[in-house]
Amino acid sequence: MQIRTITPDLPEVENIIAASNNFHFELYPAISCHLSSTAQLASMVFLGGYIDGELAACGATRVARGHAYAEIKRVFVYPAFRGLGVAQKIMHALET
Repeated sequence: MQIRTITPDLPEVENIIAASNNFHFELYPAISCHLSSTAQLASMVFLGGYIDGELAACGATRVARGHAYAEIKRVFVYPAFRGLGVAQKIMHALET
């Protein structure tokens, strides 16, 4: 698996953002979903996990001013790639 920086304007990234948003809305009422917009994601550390050249997962973190701390904003793995440790690798990359 390869992890690299992604931008929300790529079609494959737009698709995974939509899938992530839909997943949240299936689990929680809309009032409880505080998802970052694509414009906000563009200003964050936004990573994609690729398996065999296919975008399998994404994760984003917002680094606070002064870099004192960061907030994980999103981690999502397509169902077909779950159970392979992809989220763990995304989290590790976001934390370092």
